[in-house]
Amino acid sequence: MFEAIPELNYLLEDLQEVIENDAKCLDIENVYENNIKRYPQLERYSLVIGTNDNSKQYFNLNIDNLLHKKEFIDGKLTITTNHQWLDFSNIIYLSKNKKFNPPVIDFTVSIDSNAMNFIDRFYSMGQINEFINLKIKHNIDMNFFPYILEDHINPYKKQYLKKYKENKVDYEKEQQTREKKLRNFEIINHIDIEHFKETEEVRFDIKYLYANGYKSFEEYFENKLFYFNNFFEKRDVEIIKLPHNTIFFDSKKKIEINYILNTFDLIYGYVLQIVIEKFKGKKNSLEDKIHNILKNMFLNGQQLIQVLHFAYIYFTKESELEINKFFNFDKSWDYDKIIEKAYNITWDIYLYSMNQDFLVRPLRTINGKPFIADIGMPIFLTEDNKFFSSYIKLHSVQIVIIDEKENRAYQSASNTVNQNKEFTDYIISFRNKYPNIDSLKVKRFKLHKSHNHRCSIFRLFKERMENELKNYLNDFQKKQDRRKI
Repeated sequence: MFEAIPELNYLLEDLQEVIENDAKCLDIENVYENNIKRYPQLERYSLVIGTNDNSKQYFNLNIDNLLHKKEFIDGKLTITTNHQWLDFSNIIYLSKNKKFNPPVIDFTVSIDSNAMNFIDRFYSMGQINEFINLKIKHNIDMNFFPYILEDHINPYKKQYLKKYKENKVDYEKEQQTREKKLRNFEIINHIDIEHFKETEEVRFDIKYLYANGYKSFEEYFENKLFYFNNFFEKRDVEIIKLPHNTIFFDSKKKIEINYILNTFDLIYGYVLQIVIEKFKGKKNSLEDKIHNILKNMFLNGQQLIQVLHFAYIYFTKESELEINKFFNFDKSWDYDKIIEKAYNITWDIYLYSMNQDFLVRPLRTINGKPFIADIGMPIFLTEDNKFFSSYIKLHSVQIVIIDEKENRAYQSASNTVNQNKEFTDYIISFRNKYPNIDSLKVKRFKLHKSHNHRCSIFRLFKERMENELKNYLNDFQKKQDRRKI
């Protein structure tokens, strides 16, 4: 949970005031510096702010042409680069924790399963691709973690996807395909740039192998497969030898991956609650619908304002903004069809929201040594234009707070959300309606201090929403049957 100190709120209020008056970069800097002098404890926090004032550049390279949605086509798929500052042409970075001068920004492109197919086809067909040119020009790193979660580690397929529930999957073939895609991905992510520029031929950078202590690509790839299958490096493992087996184990990584996956449970629960509130129609007022979702967010310990605002837009402008092209459900559907649809939608929201974590301490290896830039620039690569139009486009973020002590990034101000007065009024009225909600949340989490307890809260919320959906559909079907009689 993110506990905002009062002084941080004072700073955000001051920033919001000057931003609303089309402030220049230096105006925003002055507000930041004046607050730091007044409240020295704010030095713990760094700020990343989107702006359309280009009077000052803050980083080691010009990022203007990387801050816009770009489209890449390979004849079969069209993929786009998306991120949370699409409405802006510049980014202000304010921090007392800079490592470099000027600050170094490290671009990371998150690869989901569709983007992985795009990269795999590029390598297989051997065609020059504008996305690869962009990667080479700006030394952009690609991160396959979203693909690992979605296509490999994913424990939810057998719960929600029909073909997995009915066991109509060739798991051996799936594994071979994944390994082929990963091999091609690694070659492209560590492409020999000089050789490519001279010959337009794609091959793995041998110098990268040697710098990282590998004698061959096969040795490197074997180690990468181990990471791919276990989510931790061989050198970090705890080896547990049993009479008939040997287990490789990393307790810290196990906790981390469980927490990451249980965040999916949380978002999935909210998707189901939005569906239920929509099905109830006018039985609940719009304000009550928002309050019902927000109450669960408080009690679950995370207020996902983007998800809440999406619910508001869905309830009020579903047809006008064509939200139903992405988020559409019908109460006449059976339970299995609804949860499979909700599962697919949740993965989109989940992977995109997780992207924010790449802002903090972006770690990569250069010449065999770890390198951490001041901040990362997370870019989400996807072919899902419906998701972009219905979700990403409607939730541009202007200010992000980085807690340098905890190495966490938190969205604190969205230009699209803050401009919506009715929505923000509902949040204020929620506080008036539930004045003790913070104490209830604190009491609940004091009882559950470990990661396992927190994950249990997320999982139990998901299961409660599944049961509510089942009960609603059963009641609806009974009413339909009585009408037929």
